Amino acid sequence: MIFRVITNKGREHSAYGLFSSFPDQFAAILEDPSGEGKQFLVSSRGESTSLPQHASEQEATHFFNHWKANVSATVTKTDEHSPAIRCLVYAAYEAGGLIEDLPEAKTAVHGPVLWTLYPDFSFCFDDKHIHLAASNEQSLKSALVMLDEAVPPSSQATPFETADLITTSAAQYKKAVQQVKDYIAAGDVFQANIARFWQMPFEVSNLTALYDRLRQVNSAPFSSFARIGSGSDSLYLISASPERLFRIHADGKVDTRPIAGTRRRAEGDKDDALRAEMLLSEKERAEHIMLVDLERNDLGRVCKPGTVEVNEAMAV
Repeated sequence: MIFRVITNKGREHSAYGLFSSFPDQFAAILEDPSGEGKQFLVSSRGESTSLPQHASEQEATHFFNHWKANVSATVTKTDEHSPAIRCLVYAAYEAGGLIEDLPEAKTAVHGPVLWTLYPDFSFCFDDKHIHLAASNEQSLKSALVMLDEAVPPSSQATPFETADLITTSAAQYKKAVQQVKDYIAAGDVFQANIARFWQMPFEVSNLTALYDRLRQVNSAPFSSFARIGSGSDSLYLISASPERLFRIHADGKVDTRPIAGTRRRAEGDKDDALRAEMLLSEKERAEHIMLVDLERNDLGRVCKPGTVEVNEAMAV
């Protein structure tokens, strides 16, 4: 790997400005649209591997071994602290079936269960610098040319047209809620998420415009646009989440910050009243405690016994 650190004078360059200038050249942008923290861009060119749906145990083992070997090979003592993305990873929700005994999904899943990309180059933008990592000299030059030719993004959201939306009906949703209640009463589950499917025809060329609109109306700290695979079989992911799933630190520690229990914002005393209402809500407290317990249990499966602790709870 070749690394280059560039001073971003006056923050004249931004990750989104570069992405919007050359959207087809990047497999992903990972950012906080408000500009806080590190922002990442990953080249669409590079070596990719995938694990298909219904893969055998042998195929899964081969995939994981290849993944571990490649990631280890890209890290040396001279660059181990670089913020460059050496490997972009996508895991479908159904990837849980590789380690858990789960029922077959009732809805057809598009794309692979697991996918990795070892990019030709990647950028990391922080407050003062642009960190560039490239697999070779040619990729380094291509990345620098893009950076030189990028233009600031427009403050106006790109327009696009939408078609009729198809979603889960109210009757279907109520039936699912009752089914979950029956499961809880029977002791089969203590938590379930009911998914609502929204479907509509959408032109691939409009997807970057959709992400542009989303990041303006909901600038969540964990926002991303990603293209999994290539060509007509590509799977596109657009995300705007306020919640960190987990973070692994250099010293091996891991933390998670689940969010459960919400209220709308208001002005002045009304905001304080809504805050108090949420903290006193039996339903909101139960949901929050349940989610904290779930996360604690999950971390307990991969962390040393006795090291998992809740250092903050019920924080607004």
